Amino acid sequence: MPNTRKEQRSLFGEILDWMLAPLLLLWPMSVALTRLVAQGIANKPFDRELGEMTRVLAKQVMVLKTVDDRLTAEFTLPSGASEILHTDQDDDIHYQCSGCAGNCSAVN
Repeated sequence: MPNTRKEQRSLFGEILDWMLAPLLLLWPMSVALTRLVAQGIANKPFDRELGEMTRVLAKQVMVLKTVDDRLTAEFTLPSGASEILHTDQDDDIHYQCSGCAGNCSAVN
C-alpha cells in the first residue's frame, strides 16, 4: 500500500516560499523604476541649460528677404558669445539651426 500521507514542511520553508516569490518579482521592478526616476532627476538640469542656450541662440537668428523674394535665415554669433556657450574647454560644441523651408546650417 502506497503512503498517501503528505510530508509537512517547516514553518521557515513556508514563510520563505511566501516571501521569496513576491520579492523576486518586485525587486527587478523597483530597480528599473528607481533607475528611471534617477535618470529623469539627473537630466533635468542639463535639459534646462540646453533650453536656455537655445533661447539665447534663437535671438541671434535674423530672417532676411532676398532680391527674388525668398526668405533666408542668417545667424551671427558675437565673438564673446562663443566662449560663454562653451561649458568645457576641451570639447567642441556644435549647434544646428533649422530655418526657412528646412534649410540647415551647422554652427560652432
